[in-house]
Amino acid sequence: MIRRLCLIALLAVTVAAAPRAAAAQEPKIEAGAGAAVVRDSKNSVNLRGWYAEGSYRIRPGISIVVEGSSTWRTLTIYAGDFAVDRVKLSVDSVMAGARLSTRLWKVREFAQVLAGRLSGSGSDTSFVDVTPHVVVQPGLGLDIPLAQRLALRIELDARYISVDGRGNQNGVQFRLASGFAYALRR
Repeated sequence: MIRRLCLIALLAVTVAAAPRAAAAQEPKIEAGAGAAVVRDSKNSVNLRGWYAEGSYRIRPGISIVVEGSSTWRTLTIYAGDFAVDRVKLSVDSVMAGARLSTRLWKVREFAQVLAGRLSGSGSDTSFVDVTPHVVVQPGLGLDIPLAQRLALRIELDARYISVDGRGNQNGVQFRLASGFAYALRR
């Protein structure tokens, strides 16, 4: 998955170098979706999944953003050479915040800070544990125009996760996301 995201990033840089007719102003209403890889540094595991977001421009260069995402991984637990159980780890989040953006040449750069709720869960065949957390996610990204209303989006974020109700410190997650952004209204 990481190789695919790197290949998409390389393709995006190549596309950005090609001449395109890009609109001069940023979209008023925009929707985006794509794939995401989250590195959970506390548990040393990579989670893969999706994200979807919407944004509304309130002033030139400033937008309100709402984002939802889900990432997961299934691990097999072994006892010697025998698989004894499968555990599904998942992280789901809903966040909102602000995005600052500017356009240099044809590529739109942005920085955003989102905050919201993150739910981490782990399940085995007999038990599901869901733990809600407050999360703050600052990030940087690029929108590379592909067509008049369509752009390739590449984003790198860090998630700072609060202490849960049991007093567990949950650390930081890093997220690499790539997908597409579509301008619904200019």
